[in-house]
Amino acid sequence: MLEVAPPAEPRGQRTHIDSLFSSLAHDCGQHAVCIMLSGTGTDGTRGLKAIKEYGGMAISQSLESGRFDAILRSAIGTGLVDHILPVEQMPAKLIEYASRLGSINVGSQNISDQIGAQLGKIHRLLKRHAGHDFSQYKEGTIARRLERRVRALQIETVASISKYCKNGPKKPTSSLTIC
Repeated sequence: MLEVAPPAEPRGQRTHIDSLFSSLAHDCGQHAVCIMLSGTGTDGTRGLKAIKEYGGMAISQSLESGRFDAILRSAIGTGLVDHILPVEQMPAKLIEYASRLGSINVGSQNISDQIGAQLGKIHRLLKRHAGHDFSQYKEGTIARRLERRVRALQIETVASISKYCKNGPKKPTSSLTIC
């Protein structure tokens, strides 16, 4: 449900899409989806970060298909966008994400059990791709972040994350993202 409220920021300092995405992230958590479309400026980037912080998915229009690319470059530059697609491919990705969100196949084990069995490998992958040693982090923190990435990337099992990290995009980051 959308509720209209008077703007808190003065005219010229309002970032409507950031407000919408941040509210959506807070209300919907991992069920929130951010879609960044062609435009000027950077409005939406802070909201995209909020959606990712709460475990949601982020999609950006591809640079080649956008008429104005400032917003797209800003979003993609965060390193948090899960999928960069032409607009025509976005509905199929949304349908796929929605259908899998509640029923991710994690095999016969739950995520925590899978992570426990693969924790050493996960730490090595994180160190190689992020340049940071996460071995001292709480297993619960790693498990939550890994579950979010498995859902957002629509990967079938935790074991498949290593294949994704080897073949997927390499983005150095100082935050705890999985490859």
